[in-house]
Amino acid sequence: MKNIPLMVLFLFGSLMVTGQNSEIPSSVKNVESKVDSVLSLMTLEEKVGQLVQYNGSWDLTGPASEMNNKEKEDNIKNGRVGSMLNVLSAEATAEAQKLVMENSRLKIPMMFGYDVIHGYKTMFPVPLGETASWDLEAMEESARIAALESVAEGVNWTFSPMIDVSRDARWGRIMEGSGEDPYLTSQVAVAKVKGYQGNDLADEKTIAATAKHFVGYGFAEAGRDYNTVHIGENELHNTLLPPFEAAAKAGVATVMNAFNDIDGTPATGHKVLQRDILKGKWDWDGFVVSDWGSIPEMIEHGFAKDKKQAAQIALNAGSDMDMEGGAYESSLEELVEEGKVSMKHIDDAVRRVLRVKFKMGLFDDPYRYSNADLQKEVPYEEHRQAARDIARKSIVLLKNEKELLPLKPSVKNIAVIGPLADDKDSPIGNWRAQGEANSAISVLEGIKNAAGKDVKINYAKGADHGIGERSFLMPLKINTTDRSGFKKAIKTAEKADLVVMALGEDAFQAGEGRSQVNIGLAGLQQELLEEIYKVNQNIVLVLINGRPLEITWASENIPAIAVAWQLGSESGNAIADVLFGKYNPSAKLPVSFPRAVGQEPLYYNQKNTGRPSNDEHVTYSAYTDEKKDALYPFGFGLSYTDFEYGDLSLSSEEMEAGGRIQASVELTNTGDVEGKEIVQLYIRDLVASTTRPVKELKGFEAVTLAPGESKRIDFTIDEEILKFYNVNKKWEAEAGDFEVFVGGNSRDLQKVGFSLKESKVIFEDHFEGEELNMENWNYEEGDGCPNLCGWGNNERQGYYREFVKVEDGKLIIKAVKEGDKYFSGKINTKDKVEFKYGSVEVRAKLPDGHGLWPAIWMLGNNIDEVGWPASGEIDIMEYVGRQPDTLHNALHTPASHGETENIKSTPVPGITEDFQVFRMDWSEDAIEFFINDEKTYTFSPEVKNDETYPYNHPFYLLLNLAVGGNFGGPDVDDSIFPKEFIIDYVKVTK
Repeated sequence: MKNIPLMVLFLFGSLMVTGQNSEIPSSVKNVESKVDSVLSLMTLEEKVGQLVQYNGSWDLTGPASEMNNKEKEDNIKNGRVGSMLNVLSAEATAEAQKLVMENSRLKIPMMFGYDVIHGYKTMFPVPLGETASWDLEAMEESARIAALESVAEGVNWTFSPMIDVSRDARWGRIMEGSGEDPYLTSQVAVAKVKGYQGNDLADEKTIAATAKHFVGYGFAEAGRDYNTVHIGENELHNTLLPPFEAAAKAGVATVMNAFNDIDGTPATGHKVLQRDILKGKWDWDGFVVSDWGSIPEMIEHGFAKDKKQAAQIALNAGSDMDMEGGAYESSLEELVEEGKVSMKHIDDAVRRVLRVKFKMGLFDDPYRYSNADLQKEVPYEEHRQAARDIARKSIVLLKNEKELLPLKPSVKNIAVIGPLADDKDSPIGNWRAQGEANSAISVLEGIKNAAGKDVKINYAKGADHGIGERSFLMPLKINTTDRSGFKKAIKTAEKADLVVMALGEDAFQAGEGRSQVNIGLAGLQQELLEEIYKVNQNIVLVLINGRPLEITWASENIPAIAVAWQLGSESGNAIADVLFGKYNPSAKLPVSFPRAVGQEPLYYNQKNTGRPSNDEHVTYSAYTDEKKDALYPFGFGLSYTDFEYGDLSLSSEEMEAGGRIQASVELTNTGDVEGKEIVQLYIRDLVASTTRPVKELKGFEAVTLAPGESKRIDFTIDEEILKFYNVNKKWEAEAGDFEVFVGGNSRDLQKVGFSLKESKVIFEDHFEGEELNMENWNYEEGDGCPNLCGWGNNERQGYYREFVKVEDGKLIIKAVKEGDKYFSGKINTKDKVEFKYGSVEVRAKLPDGHGLWPAIWMLGNNIDEVGWPASGEIDIMEYVGRQPDTLHNALHTPASHGETENIKSTPVPGITEDFQVFRMDWSEDAIEFFINDEKTYTFSPEVKNDETYPYNHPFYLLLNLAVGGNFGGPDVDDSIFPKEFIIDYVKVTK
C-alpha cells in the first residue's frame, strides 16, 4: 500500500490465526503447486497409503517369505505405504523404493526413517552428555556427521532430536534429552535440526529431522516410562512447549507425538496440541508421525474402544502418519465414507507428507539417498576425531581436592579399577543405531594410550556389573552377589600411587523402558568403592552414566570426581585427555545431581512457594532428613584453572517498555593454565500475574582466557527474554521488579536488580459518541482516480468523508458503487500520533467479498522531507479480498525500492466472520505482527541502517478501505456492495 498520507491501514482479506511461519528449508521450487498437482491425482486409498509407515521386518534385498511380510510387500507395490523405518543399507532402501516406483500407479517415493540419536556408526556422547558441553556448534557438527553416515546407508530421516524437558533422574530416557531447562533445550533443538537438515533438505547429504516427543513425555509421573503426565497450562506453555516451538521455527521436517496422556488426553489424540498449537498458532508446515503404535495404544489408555475409533481420534486431532499401528490402513477409508473423518483433514495430512518429500528432492530423484558409492566418501577416521573432541568437551569435573587432576608426572603407578574400566560397550550408550558392539575405546585403553612408558598401569575389574543378556528390549540383570574380584582389586589399589575408578551405569541401564527407583551406584559398585577407599584414598572417580546419579557418599569422601557420561566411540581417549591434562575440562551440568533420590524430580528453576525457608522450625518447604538443594546444581562444572567474576553491573536500573539494558561482568582467569568458562545469565521476575521460578536461564557465553587474561562479558536484556505465558494466556513481559544473576552455575551467582517500566498509552479511540473525534483524526478526500487511488496500485475508489461514520461505539468505513464509480473512506492521525517504537493494536471486523482491500498501516511523518519509501512504511494488516482468507503484513524500505519483498502472507480461514485483534510491536530490534495475540511475522534484518530499517522516527497511523488493487485473484465483484469495514478501537502504546 503506497498512499502517502496514511500511517496505519486496515485492509480486507482472509486471515488465519497462526504463529510465525516455520518453513522447512529446501532449494526445491514451487513445492506447493507440485503438492496440489499430485494430490489432485490421488484416490482415497492412495492418500491413506501416504499416512502409513511400515517397519522393515524382512530382508528387502530378497522376496518376502512370511505371509504378513508378503502382504506388506503387496501394499508397498500398490502405493499403500508412505514410509518405512529400520530399512538399513543403500541397497535395501533402493530395492524398497523400486517396489513403489516400478509397480504403483502414481509412483510416489517413500521415506526411510531410523533412530539416529547420537550417531549412526560413529558414536557421540549420549544427548544428555553432549548437552553438558554447552557447545552448540559441536552439537550441530555431530548431527551433521550422523546425517552423512546415515544417508550413506540409505537412511534419509531420523527420529531425533528428543527435546523433552525432564527433571526426573529416575526416568530412563533422560539420557536421550538435554536436561531440565527449557532455554538450553531450545538452543540444542535448533542446533540439532540445523545439523541434520542443513540449509537445504534437498541436499543428498542431509536428512529430515524429527522433534520428539510432543509433548510432556519427560514429565512422566514418578519417572516411570510411558506414565501419565499431570501439568497445568502454565507449565505446559512456559516449560514444555518452548523447545518444540524453537524446533518448528528452525524448520524441523517432522514432529513425533508422545506416548503419554496429558490431563486425561493422550498426546496422540490431542487436538489442541497438534492441530491448534503446532499446526495452527505456530504455522508449522511439516507432518506429525505417531510414536511406535501410539495410535492403537489409545485403546489401552481407555480413550478409544478399538483401532477404528483410535484412527478417527488421531487423524482428527492432527496425527498425520501411523507408525506401525495398523490403524490408518485398516480404518481411514471407512471413516471417511461414514463422515467421521473429513476429506479436508485427510488432504491436509497427505499434503504435509508430500510437502516434505518434495522438499527432500525425492520426486526429482527417488533414489538420491540410496547411493552405495557415497560410503566411499565418508571420512570415518575424521568423524572419530570429531567424536573425541566433542566427548572431552562433555566431561564435567565435579570435584578436584588435593589437585589430583590433572595427573602429575610424579604418579608412576596407576590402578584402573571398576566393572566399567575395560568396558568397551557401555560407553556406546543406548539408542546406538549401527554403532558396533564393544567398539568404544575403554577407560583402560585410553589411559594406556596417554600414559608415558615409565607409568605402570595395573587393572582390576573388581566385580561384574551388567550380566546376562544385554539388549535394547530385554531387562538388564545386575550383579549383586559375586564379589570374587574384590580381593584382586584391593591388592591392586594398595600398591598404586593413585586409583582411577570407572563406575556408573551399563549402557542398558538408561534409555527407553529403563526407569529406576534407585539412581545410586547399582549392584556392588558402591561397596567396591568403599573397600578401595579403605586402602587408598587417592581416588579419581570417573562416572560412566546416562542419567544424574546419587553420589552423596562419593562427594563427601572421594577427592576427585568427573562425570564422563556414556561418551561414544572415543570415550576412553577423551577421558584420558582430561585426566592427563591434554584438555582442560569446561563442561557444565545440564541437570541437577541430587543428594538423595527422594528429591526427584529435582530442578534449579523451582517456584519459591509461600514458605521457602525457616531455620527455627519445620513449617516450611523442606525435608527433615536432608537438605533440599542439589548436591551439584544445574550449570555446575569445574576447571583446572580458576575464574574470578568482577562486580555485576547494569547499564540502567530502569528499562523502558520496549527498550533494553545491558548486564556486564568482567571475567578473569586467575589460574595458571588456559581455560574455558561458560558464563551463565539468569533472571527472576519478582512479582507477576502467576508465580514465577526463583531463577531462569536466559543466556550463556563460552569464554576462553589465557592465564591472567580478563574479558568483559555483556548480556542484552530486553522484553523478549522477560516474556512468559501469563494469566492472560499471552506471552507478555509484565512491568515490575526483576533480579539479574550472572555466574558459573545456577547456585553461585552475583545479583543486581532493575525495574521494567509500564508501557504508556499515548493514543486511544473507542469511537464513542455520534461523530468521529476530529482531535484524533483527519479525513482524506479525493474525487477518485488518479488523485487518491494509491501509487499505481490499480485502486478504483474515491475517498469521501460521508463514507466514514461512528455508530454504536464503532467506526464504520463503507465501500459503495454508484454507477461505474466506487467510493469509500480513509482517515489518518496526521500531526497527532508521533511516537518512536511501541505497539499499535486495532480490533476490527473485515468485510468479505472479492475486490475489497481494507488496511491498517503506518507511514513515517518525514514523508515530505525524504519521500517514499525512504520514510518507511509498515503495513500492519492488509486483507486483499481478491485473495480470500489470506492476511498480508508488509514493510517498505529504501533497500527494497518500494517493492514488498518483506511480506508475509498468512492463511486465516474465516477471518471475516468475526472481529479480530491486529497488533504490531515495533522496537529498535524488530517489528512483530500478531493476530489475536498469535505471532504471524517477525521482521529483523541482521544489518539495521536507514536503507534496511528506516523505522527510527515517528509514524502516522491510517485506516482505509480500498477497492481493486494489483493483487491477483478474481476481479471486483460488483454484486457485493455496499460493504463495511468496522473498527472497534485503536490503541497506540509507547
